[in-house]
Amino acid sequence: MANRLQANTRLWVYRFLVERDGEFCQVCGKTPAANNSRRKVVLEIDHKDNNSKNWETGNLQILCKACNVGKENKRRAGSSAVYVWATANPMTRISKQVVDYKNDAPATMQANALFENDFRSWACEIIARESYLMREDAINGGAEVIGCSPATTERYLKKLTSRFGILVELKDMLGNVALKFKPEYEPNPEPK
Repeated sequence: MANRLQANTRLWVYRFLVERDGEFCQVCGKTPAANNSRRKVVLEIDHKDNNSKNWETGNLQILCKACNVGKENKRRAGSSAVYVWATANPMTRISKQVVDYKNDAPATMQANALFENDFRSWACEIIARESYLMREDAINGGAEVIGCSPATTERYLKKLTSRFGILVELKDMLGNVALKFKPEYEPNPEPK
C-alpha cells in the first residue's frame, strides 16, 4: 500500500480507529473537544512501528500532533530516553477520564483539564528546540500563549521542576533562572 492514502480512504481509516479505540490521543488522552478556543487539538493516524507503508489495522493508532511529534523525535534521536513531555502522570490522565471535570470538580481542576497538557507541550517544545527556557518567560509567556493565568502556569512549573518532574532550574551568573530537561529526559542525548 502507498505511504499516503487518498483523503477519503484516510478518513475511513480514521473513523475505523475512532470506533475501535475512541477519538482521543492514545498517549495523553487529548480529544478534539477538550481544547480551548486558542489551540485546536489535532489528532493524527500514527503507525506504531514507524513504517508508513504498514497500514495493518493492528499497527495503527490515533495520536495528537504533540505526542506524534514527540514519538518521531524519540525515534530520530535513537535513544532510550523516556518522553513524557506533553503528558502528566498516566494515573492523572485516567482520573481525568473518570471524574466529570466539567461539573463535579473545583475550578482549579477544571482549568488543569483545559490547560496543563498544552502548557507542558509548549514549554517542552521550546526547551527541546532552544535547549532552555527562562522561568519568567515560561510563566508569563505560557499564560499568554495557553490562555490561563500566570499563577496557573507557575503551579504547572512547580510540578515539572519537582523532584519527580522532568525539568530542572539552573541559575546563571546574574541570578536568572533557566529551565532545562533533566539529563534522563533530554530529547537528543549526547552520544556515549
